[in-house]
Amino acid sequence: TPEAQKLVIRNDIKDQNRSIEWHDHAIGIAKKQIEKHEADQASMRELIASHEQDLERFDRGRSPKL
Repeated sequence: TPEAQKLVIRNDIKDQNRSIEWHDHAIGIAKKQIEKHEADQASMRELIASHEQDLERFDRGRSPKL
């Protein structure tokens, strides 16, 4: 019947909206994880740069403060 078909369509719309909300939530979590990984990566790059400076000091005959 048309009423039953309308009910099926309305239920599908509700399901799709719930799915969109779930994906929005998952995207938000992923973005936070990406931000953390980018911050961790930046810290590691800074540490590498510091170590490279220490190596340059060794090459110049100066002992770095470790």
